[in-house]
Amino acid sequence: MMISTRSFVCLILVASISTGWASEHVVQRFGKEPLNLRFLRRVGLNAAESIAQTSEGLKITIPFTEGKWAGFETQFSLIGDFKTTLKYHLVDVEPPNEGHGAGVVLRIFSRPGTQGSAALAVRKKKDAAIAFGTASVRAQNNKQDLKSYPAQADHGRLRLSRSGSQLTIEVAEGDSEEFRQLQQVEFGNEPIRTVQVVADTGGSTQKMSVCLGEFSANADQIAFA
Repeated sequence: MMISTRSFVCLILVASISTGWASEHVVQRFGKEPLNLRFLRRVGLNAAESIAQTSEGLKITIPFTEGKWAGFETQFSLIGDFKTTLKYHLVDVEPPNEGHGAGVVLRIFSRPGTQGSAALAVRKKKDAAIAFGTASVRAQNNKQDLKSYPAQADHGRLRLSRSGSQLTIEVAEGDSEEFRQLQQVEFGNEPIRTVQVVADTGGSTQKMSVCLGEFSANADQIAFA
């Protein structure tokens, strides 16, 4: 596939000194570039109306509806070792009136459905506390693993990465450049068919708004549909 040098989403070859492997790298800077629909597609509730490009980033607003979400997913897959990172801000998320928390979710899928999937979420809970949540479903046995961790800030970065068959789940809170590991799980080495980023009400009926600053993904190989 030929990619124009004028493309807003950059696909470049990066030589990794620390790991010794060459990777392909895709980055979308939402506050500086429009959503490139050649590489990312909108998904979820009234996605075209819910998602707006602003000078601060990609703003996603979910109206007064129950259990809804909207965002985007990649139109490429990640093969081999990979790393995907998302910068987020919970701009206007009130403590939800019901459900399991409203916020932002970064997901990966190696197979259709939830089998062979993993997610890292940052959510505001009913008591106004912010928490990170992780979920992984192994493709081999469909066993689900859910965990929760306290958070301190309403903005930061989420990261999912894989080396070999080990998936590492990390966060960087606030303006910190340092990531801390929340969890490491056996995930397998199947290609990641898509990466999904959504604003999710978590079952609440309240309006919510989040802003995404940058999304990046790099892998041994990036395959486009």
